[in-house]
Amino acid sequence: MNHSVTLRPMNATEFDRFKRIGNEEYARSSPHFRGMPFEEAIQIVLKDFETRIAPQGLETPTQIFLTILNGDENVGYLHLGEYPKGSKSLYAWNFRINEEKRAQGIGQATVIAAKSYLKGRGYEKLALNVFADNRPAIHVYEKFGFRTTQFNMEAEL
Repeated sequence: MNHSVTLRPMNATEFDRFKRIGNEEYARSSPHFRGMPFEEAIQIVLKDFETRIAPQGLETPTQIFLTILNGDENVGYLHLGEYPKGSKSLYAWNFRINEEKRAQGIGQATVIAAKSYLKGRGYEKLALNVFADNRPAIHVYEKFGFRTTQFNMEAEL
């Protein structure tokens, strides 16, 4: 499929939606919160987001909050942060294509658009985390030059 994917800074309404949906999805899907009641997990996630990751919300200087557009349609979001702070490297905190738009090549088109967008702003490296069971995402990232740099492992006690 041919996509015309572009990125632009989120507006306040989009940021509020992203903050709610993105943090809820993380609280539900992260291995860190398996077995924990959702209400407890979401409180931990929101507190971390609001105090450590984006203490100034949309205006946090070390964070980049982008809306993903396919033509004029909002199809997802991308949240990036300088890591380490002040460097030319970014960490993708959250990359989400709306569920009904997945498996259509939009994720791949977004990776291409993001690399161009960020390189044009002087950034040199993009890192991310992907859950081991998210094979479709791993495939896309590897296709576009991402390589594994570490593994996280856990064991039940």
